[in-house]
Amino acid sequence: MGYPLEILVFGLLSTGPLWAGVQCDINLYKLYVQPATVQEGLCVFIPCNFTYDPNDASSTATLYGYWFKGGCFNSPPLVATNKPGETIAENAQNRFILSEEVEQGNCSLVINDVQNNDDGDYCFRMEKEPKAKWSFKEILKVTVKELEDPVIHFSRNLQANHHVNITCIVPRSCYLKPPRISCKTMAGNFTLRASEEQSSDSHVHSVFDFTPSVADNKQNLTCAVTYGNTSIYKETTVLLNVKYPPQTPVISSELRRPNKTSDKPTSALFAVMGALSVIVVVILIIAVILIFKKYQRKSMIDMESHKTLQTPRSDSSPNDQISQQMVLCTSG
Repeated sequence: MGYPLEILVFGLLSTGPLWAGVQCDINLYKLYVQPATVQEGLCVFIPCNFTYDPNDASSTATLYGYWFKGGCFNSPPLVATNKPGETIAENAQNRFILSEEVEQGNCSLVINDVQNNDDGDYCFRMEKEPKAKWSFKEILKVTVKELEDPVIHFSRNLQANHHVNITCIVPRSCYLKPPRISCKTMAGNFTLRASEEQSSDSHVHSVFDFTPSVADNKQNLTCAVTYGNTSIYKETTVLLNVKYPPQTPVISSELRRPNKTSDKPTSALFAVMGALSVIVVVILIIAVILIFKKYQRKSMIDMESHKTLQTPRSDSSPNDQISQQMVLCTSG
């Protein structure tokens, strides 16, 4: 009695794979995605496409896509889907965004505000009634790295009054957080203007025109980047080493107009020299006055001495002289 039942069960089991093979062509289920590397705090756009067997799906049915963290089995956390009502993992909400063109085989994924725990493997699954339900074996590998500082590159050694290109290289981010790169020097305290911008898969290169001067030597140059309207900010500062020919000091008596610009060291030198000249002139005038007064005093002393020598000396008083004259008159 049980023998026909065993034969029936065996027959169903043996024809199951054949039935599945006829109804489901696994070779048509393919996922095309590349590993992605993104830096913490930024966002990344990961291109992805897939195919399936249209014979397994109704043309009127809606195609749903799912991205899972870790794998597609054993109830992994769901990070992105286009199916309403599904529960998204808390740390992935509003950060993982699935393409709106899933129906056209687009499974591209955007990850915003990338966190360290986003690092790992991801699995994609598609479902379309009645039988097109497939978890793809191809895995998306996401690697999260620490955000890099900008890199500064000079096209040549710096020479005064010679043009040079400065390239600031920063990590690339997706359209949600485009990098905004600036470059400025401390000497002039002005921001350079970018003349060119290039992009690679992982970085953005912004080229700035710069003509250094002697004043830029030993000054700082800073390349900085911000991403979108966020507070994410990174900068790199280098000390400029500008080569220039030896400077020969020139002393000139030219009068400087108040509105004529000059270097601060030269102005200071002329100021010191002017002050010294005034001091020397004052000292000379004082010395001449002192010498003149000394000579005048000596002349007066010599004149007094000369008068004293010419005056006859008399030891008798005027009365004695009168008496002597009277005696002489009497004797006569």
